[in-house]
Amino acid sequence: MRRALVIALIALAAVAATVIPTYAYLNSFRGYAQAQSGYQIKTPGEIMFKCRPRGYPPRLEVSEDFKQRVLGIAESDGDVKNLLSEGYNITAIRPIVKAFVQGDGTVTVKATRAVLLLSKDKTGWANVEVDVEAGKVIKIIIHSRTVIQKGS
Repeated sequence: MRRALVIALIALAAVAATVIPTYAYLNSFRGYAQAQSGYQIKTPGEIMFKCRPRGYPPRLEVSEDFKQRVLGIAESDGDVKNLLSEGYNITAIRPIVKAFVQGDGTVTVKATRAVLLLSKDKTGWANVEVDVEAGKVIKIIIHSRTVIQKGS
């Protein structure tokens, strides 16, 4: 009986030693990936208490060269030109950073894409995803808000 209990405790300790660090790593990576992609997945705690997710990274500083490169690619796209002519303004450029691990273990961090945030007064906004390496706009997501105020 005692031997079975010792084996069970060792097995439980081994599982806990694997599961807890894995859960912590995946939770911190989830917040990092959300921050870089611009898409927010809310947990029940974030919805109820409006708190930031754990592991949320600080904002990245973007150089003027990178900004100009992203703006040049975006402004050469016809759909983005139409949005800018309709009254959308460029409000932010957020790089999407990827880390590459080489065969020798060297880690290279590179901004391969960027999300350009456009806003139009208080009625709409758009996310423009730009592939910096290929030099083209990948996708445009347009969000609009219509408020109908009814008299009381």
